[in-house]
Amino acid sequence: MAVKETQEFIELLDVLGSAILEAKEDGKVDWKDAPKILPVLGALRTAVMGADKIVGELKEISDSPALSNLVLNQALTASLKLARAVLA
Repeated sequence: MAVKETQEFIELLDVLGSAILEAKEDGKVDWKDAPKILPVLGALRTAVMGADKIVGELKEISDSPALSNLVLNQALTASLKLARAVLA
């Protein structure tokens, strides 16, 4: 069972959260933080290219509790990082 596209979307959330946290590290976000956004653009491109397959992947992994738990944990971890970054 492949969950490549799903994990690429989760990676986008993680990379975005990291970029925001890094940009806020010095207490302000300004144009000097632009290089921190570059990885987000790459992850966005990768995630969008196969996003139409995510629903099928999620249906497929519903038969595998171990894989479902792995993907759920990855998604939750990335989402919490992004929320923490945005709310900080």
